[in-house]
Amino acid sequence: MDQKIAVLFMPDNIACTEEKTPLMLQPILFCPVLTWMCAELCGRGIERLFIVSDVSAQERMKPYLPKDADVTFVDGAKHAEELLKLLEGETGSVLIVNGVVLPVGVFSGGAVYSAPADACCDVLREHGAFAAFPKGCEISKGFLPVGDAEELRAAQPMCRQKIMEKHLANGVIVMDTNSVYIDPRVKIGAGTTLLPGTILRGETVIGEHCTIGPNAMVRDCTVGDFTEINASQTNESGREQIFAECDVITLHVPLLDETRGIINKDSIALMKDGVMILNFARGELVNTADVIAALESGKISRYVTDFPCQELIGVRNAVLIPHLGASTPESEDNCAVMAARQLRDYLLNGNIQNSVNMPNVAQEWSGISRLCLIHKNVPSMLTQIMSVLSKEGVNVENMTNKSKKDYAYTMVDINTRINDTTASELRAIPGVIRVRVLNH
Repeated sequence: MDQKIAVLFMPDNIACTEEKTPLMLQPILFCPVLTWMCAELCGRGIERLFIVSDVSAQERMKPYLPKDADVTFVDGAKHAEELLKLLEGETGSVLIVNGVVLPVGVFSGGAVYSAPADACCDVLREHGAFAAFPKGCEISKGFLPVGDAEELRAAQPMCRQKIMEKHLANGVIVMDTNSVYIDPRVKIGAGTTLLPGTILRGETVIGEHCTIGPNAMVRDCTVGDFTEINASQTNESGREQIFAECDVITLHVPLLDETRGIINKDSIALMKDGVMILNFARGELVNTADVIAALESGKISRYVTDFPCQELIGVRNAVLIPHLGASTPESEDNCAVMAARQLRDYLLNGNIQNSVNMPNVAQEWSGISRLCLIHKNVPSMLTQIMSVLSKEGVNVENMTNKSKKDYAYTMVDINTRINDTTASELRAIPGVIRVRVLNH
């Protein structure tokens, strides 16, 4: 079914005014249940949330909702009438969520189900409420109903395990899953390692190939790729504060939906006059048109980036440099010379430098002839090579052997010329891929 709408029925106690926090607003792994549930639904493709509750509770819930969520509050006392207006004419299915549920588990027990929008409208017209399952409804899996605070506490180990499994499946490395705690809202890039004692909270976004910990707590922060944080506590200072107070702003964040275009006319307006911006992260982090306008007005004194684009070429005070040092004309000339020299060294001397699939091997000449053997990296290979040479009465002056994963390279300097028979016997050794004979 094409599911874009979810209807969430809040428990009656969401409107309570006593000091005790309603169950729907209590945290699990640092994240309020309502926040996690709404964020998870939006992440699964839900575009609109209809929240049915007592009118007095609506203001209380607003701070717990994702900032970008499309939320419509429905008065619980007349929800049938209001939901009919919202659902009539909708196509596809509607997800119905009753009470406090967590987005983990196997079977929701009927607390969460989906049904065609028109069937939901039929039930509302007939019963004046969702008093019966709509025709064609399907019980939804992957949710866990929670009835009270004790059940919420008991669900924490399962929630923690599910969150951990999600990150591990996405390529995150966790050295000790028993001592690492991750808020459901946290996003972590592949290749990042979490060391023991790490706690990640809030809307933290961590890039790829970072090392966090040991004994580190990060809350509501954006951490760029290849960053290391250890034995420290890092809290959000706020982008607005950075924009307002800094003379030089550098970007070190991954390109995500929430970071795309973070430098734009609104954020630039918060900055000091004459601010300098350095962007060596991703070109799409800035709105190019807004940066050009700010350069022309003098609001930005310099924009330095290694992500040049056609629009920025020729703009005054835009400093554009290659993203790769190897892309400069000088570097390309040097690389061509280096490649020619290394190829010549291999052809004349058998030395290997900077190969993708072979080890670096270099050996000074110390004999009359040189054998260069490419072979598989398997046991007894050197013994077999030496056995052939010994049988032919060949004395070894010098030898180098190095391997790289499944393959190895052996260079042997000898004090005599190698005949065709000896070379053929070496080529016949199982695992030998190529034999070259060089003469000095």
